Amino acid sequence: YRTNSATGEIINPGRRVIVNLNGGTLDVAALKKAKEDKEFPIPVKGEDYVFVEWVDKNGKTVTLADVPASSEIEIEAVYKAKIQIKVDANGGNCDVKTLDAIDDGKLIDGLPYAELDGYCLEGWYLGDKKVDAKTVFNDGDTIKAKWVTVADHSRVIRNALKNIGMNNADIEKVIKLFSSNSLVGTVFTS
Repeated sequence: YRTNSATGEIINPGRRVIVNLNGGTLDVAALKKAKEDKEFPIPVKGEDYVFVEWVDKNGKTVTLADVPASSEIEIEAVYKAKIQIKVDANGGNCDVKTLDAIDDGKLIDGLPYAELDGYCLEGWYLGDKKVDAKTVFNDGDTIKAKWVTVADHSRVIRNALKNIGMNNADIEKVIKLFSSNSLVGTVFTS
């Protein structure tokens, strides 16, 4: 990739792509990564926005794979505003104090890791509802950790494994693994 800084044109051998960054910027690292990944580069528009997608002049999502070699296209960057979600570890340890979501309420990154000695993280809750991939957040919401003792967690796991027919020796190996410090605080979901 090369860029023409005067026009915002991304020059890719065989293709001519005219870009509207909508107030965002592209840096050399983004262009290099885009070339390696064979994708359009990801622009940045300050700390309060997240890049969502490139669209064509009709508003249709477009990727580099959609653009035939030796053709021309005009694309426009689409951003969403960030909102912040507060994190309450509920007595546990968690390095993350806030999470970013986009203004449609979806998290940008996954849920944080947290730990509490003698407990396993049962999950993160928004009010009385367990947070999952379908949870929609509003700016200023707080998620709170819910903890269960390692003993209670082990009993639930043991019963579930018995119900699927696992033998006692293997069940105890799994319980030992789940009770180790390497997995305490880990969220497992189906």
